Amino acid sequence: MKLPAGIETKVGAGFSAGTIVTAVFGFAGVYHWFTPPPSWLATLTGTILGGIVAYFAPHTHRRPPLSPLEKSVLDRALSHPPAAIPASAIDRRSGIGQNVTSPPVPPTPSPPKETP
Repeated sequence: MKLPAGIETKVGAGFSAGTIVTAVFGFAGVYHWFTPPPSWLATLTGTILGGIVAYFAPHTHRRPPLSPLEKSVLDRALSHPPAAIPASAIDRRSGIGQNVTSPPVPPTPSPPKETP
């Protein structure tokens, strides 16, 4: 299982626990809830708590290996180089490719000038 951002579960759990410990000690120092511990002890506490949480978090499942049929299809698809873009499909002014099947878009006429 992966978290929404693509982070593996154990990594996300450990990181979240360490972040929460750091935030609690940081807010305690700013808002004077209690005297925060020294920085080395806060770091040690966050590391130990993050490690414990990550140890008990569920493991990220791996995909099974590709079957021989899937592997042959993938090898065949990757063995052919992509088709070259024909020269007629490239706009020489901007260097950006155009759709070959549709005609180029004509330029829009400029608005009439106002006379004083």
